[in-house]
Amino acid sequence: MACYTGKDGALHLDGTAVAQLTSWTVTENVDTIECTHMGQSWKEYKTGIAEWEGSFEAIYDGNQQGLSAELATGTQYALIAYPESGDTDHKLNGNVILTSLEWTAELDDVIRLSATFTGTGAMTKDTGDAA
Repeated sequence: MACYTGKDGALHLDGTAVAQLTSWTVTENVDTIECTHMGQSWKEYKTGIAEWEGSFEAIYDGNQQGLSAELATGTQYALIAYPESGDTDHKLNGNVILTSLEWTAELDDVIRLSATFTGTGAMTKDTGDAA
């Protein structure tokens, strides 16, 4: 069984790697719909609609993180998140809308860029397993 470390991760937007990436997170959630009725002793639920979202942080490089176009909130991007850079068999991918951008500058640190995104449509998970 493979073991991955965060130091080898990568994140691409529209086919271009985010430069100087320091972290990324992808979270998948599903709604639950309660269907409990009178006379039951335990609550019951059905699966609702799934969603996904995430974020990334990078050291700001003054060049929009190496992307060909300036990052912009409200813009849709094709996202691919790799647990290990160069490992094209293992990845999370789908379309996202960039929902926030934040630049942070501190006296004794590098300038950091943080971004959040919301998935639009399904997220696919390629695990490298042969079908």
